[in-house]
Amino acid sequence: MSKPDLGRIIAQTMAKPAESRTIETITNEILDAKRTGGEAILFRLRRKYLSKWAFAADGLLIRPAASQQDLTDEGNRLHHCVSTYGKRHAEGESAIFFIRRKNRPGEELALRRRQ
Repeated sequence: MSKPDLGRIIAQTMAKPAESRTIETITNEILDAKRTGGEAILFRLRRKYLSKWAFAADGLLIRPAASQQDLTDEGNRLHHCVSTYGKRHAEGESAIFFIRRKNRPGEELALRRRQ
């Protein structure tokens, strides 16, 4: 498996952060997270970057996965393998979003194919 593109991860986290953090601060956070296995920090940075694409419309809410536990819970409840993509999501290799009903954001929305 190839190593993640750290430059891309850094660029993605710099999408106008709300706080006044420098590129050095964010780079250090990412490097520390990778060095110490701090996947939670990578998830936090990824969630911050992807949140610009979260939205609600027509009774639905679409938001990025917030943590590995988020992915694990989703996979367990819906019996699929989304939790195996946690590292890829956190490191910026993929983007995982959840679709929820706006009035029940804690429940999964299972989509079925039409016959």
